[in-house]
Amino acid sequence: MDEQQLRELAVELVRIPSENPLEGPVGETKGEGRLAEFVASTLREAGIACELQESVPGRPSVLARIPGESEESVWFDAHLDTVSAEGMEFEPYQARIEGDLLYGRGAADDKGSMAAMMAALIRVARSGSKPPATVL
Repeated sequence: MDEQQLRELAVELVRIPSENPLEGPVGETKGEGRLAEFVASTLREAGIACELQESVPGRPSVLARIPGESEESVWFDAHLDTVSAEGMEFEPYQARIEGDLLYGRGAADDKGSMAAMMAALIRVARSGSKPPATVL
């Protein structure tokens, strides 16, 4: 995955609303379901085994695994939810890029780092070789 593909991935993540419903109902922009499906689909397309684990309805987690040479493991962790977009002064899911900066709900917390983690997983999966440790 090159730099442009990484930027495009981060933009796509920001464009998918995933607001924490704060114990309210999951709906159009509330809950992580759409984002979790996108993340899982993207990883599966790269040949990475992953599953959705739903501990709360409409709020799944994505669990991905690349087997390594040993049982030791490296764990990448990012959260799918964002805070509310209420009161933002620009369209929160537009994913606007200005220079090297990405603007939009969740860009810095946590969708930018999620894109970097996904890109790393995809690069490992496409390398054709087993990593020294299992990557989760």
